[in-house]
Amino acid sequence: MNIDLHFHHMPESAMSLARRDNPFGESLHMIDGILHHEAGGWMVPMARELYDLEHMLALMDERHVDMAAITPTPILYREEADAADVLAADRDINNDMARLQEQFPDRFAPLGIVPMQHPVAAVGELKRCMLELGLRGIEFDTNVQGANLDDPRFRPLWETAAELGAVVFLHPLWGLGPERLPRWYLVNLVGYPADTAVAVGSLIFSGILEDLPELKIVCAHGGGAASALVGRWERHWQVKEGEEAKRMAPEVRELPLTPLQ
Repeated sequence: MNIDLHFHHMPESAMSLARRDNPFGESLHMIDGILHHEAGGWMVPMARELYDLEHMLALMDERHVDMAAITPTPILYREEADAADVLAADRDINNDMARLQEQFPDRFAPLGIVPMQHPVAAVGELKRCMLELGLRGIEFDTNVQGANLDDPRFRPLWETAAELGAVVFLHPLWGLGPERLPRWYLVNLVGYPADTAVAVGSLIFSGILEDLPELKIVCAHGGGAASALVGRWERHWQVKEGEEAKRMAPEVRELPLTPLQ
């Protein structure tokens, strides 16, 4: 069976919200026959398979994808918005994802979304996704408003994900140093893989992976730059002493990580 673990989706509730007044300042625009999503002055073109279910299924068939672990598109993280507004929107999104799984159980294994910038609310919604909606896991940003994933605020999220067996899909939104990458799509080409590497490194050297061996983490884009840095990290673990060295889970040290082409 071919399973696509990187397949974004713009749920109907998010589309409907963007068509009316909303607390996120989001809107939809048709430009040269292509639907665009706008938020905060950022205009993003949306491929048809992102929101058109029939087209999505046809594309999966064309690409011989048996099942897709669909995730809400990262532009829906909304990390700077009000906690109550984001939680309400996330609940609607997760309900949509659950309905898709119920409608197409052999084609979709959806992951949900939670307001990571509000960890208490995020833990509650993660539990609802797994225990009530039957989703397969959750999507996390690679940083949350500049905070790395080993930030103590997020520890309850990691513990809950491990306890419930949730798959955690790490996908960046702004990447690392977006203020330095305004041109040539470098925010995606360089910022995304760099920020993913920071996320992975934070989880390794903080000891989170060692403390919570049950965690199931999938990193977008082949792990970003992390796979190219494993040798360097291994050397650091061997020679550094004290708090800086911290821990490096044996399972990680033994991974035969190689860059994906």
